[in-house]
Amino acid sequence: MTATDGGDRGLDGGKQVKGRERHTATDTLGLLLALVVTGARVDDARAAPAVLRQLPAEKYPRPRLPWAD
Repeated sequence: MTATDGGDRGLDGGKQVKGRERHTATDTLGLLLALVVTGARVDDARAAPAVLRQLPAEKYPRPRLPWAD
């Protein structure tokens, strides 16, 4: 589950939407720290580990208070 060249698309069964989904991690100011793009069918819970792996371990060894939507 990483950024794609545009070929990975899927159908979100709950919303009935085709396309891609962006999973992001931001700091408290809303600045982008990490980004993973998946097909729409990928659940947020399945994409979260890939987003957290994108964070630099030396700066963010363990996020203290992650929020999810």
